[in-house]
Amino acid sequence: ANRNALLELKGTRANANDFSSYIRNFSNSGATPITDIQSLRGASDTSGSLRILTSNKLALSITGSNQNVGIGTDSPVNKLHVVGDNGDQLRLDNDGDQWSQLNFANNGTDKAFVAFDNTNKIIAIGAQGSVDGFDYIGFRPKGSTDVMVISGSSVGIGTSSPTARKLEVKDTS
Repeated sequence: ANRNALLELKGTRANANDFSSYIRNFSNSGATPITDIQSLRGASDTSGSLRILTSNKLALSITGSNQNVGIGTDSPVNKLHVVGDNGDQLRLDNDGDQWSQLNFANNGTDKAFVAFDNTNKIIAIGAQGSVDGFDYIGFRPKGSTDVMVISGSSVGIGTSSPTARKLEVKDTS
């Protein structure tokens, strides 16, 4: 490859099931690509994968076999898998409006949300619209429901079904 060039297109083929294509952009020094788009197909992933690198470090990957997207990882295990430094995995931001919100949907219909109200300084967790069968919001710090907020405004601590009282605490130890 001509390292004096700023752009390189390259394809290699080891055999019928193992090949790759690259689009690389080099800085003026030319030794290491500053951006690298790779299309890969190998014996372990015959449907192909796409990788985007910046400064010779993986930025984004899409696996061909399951269409999972990885940011900061070459092996995403979910539809979106984000790997970053301590506290740098995900940020939801807005353009200065009132709400920053993460919606949870089922089959294209929003069902629940976690939101921050910048105007009133409120963190809100709840259902959206009319959700039949929505019983409670549970907090599960140890994998079982330790604190539960019931939709009827009763709060149970140590119980999943508080009585009609506003607050019920049960010692389960």
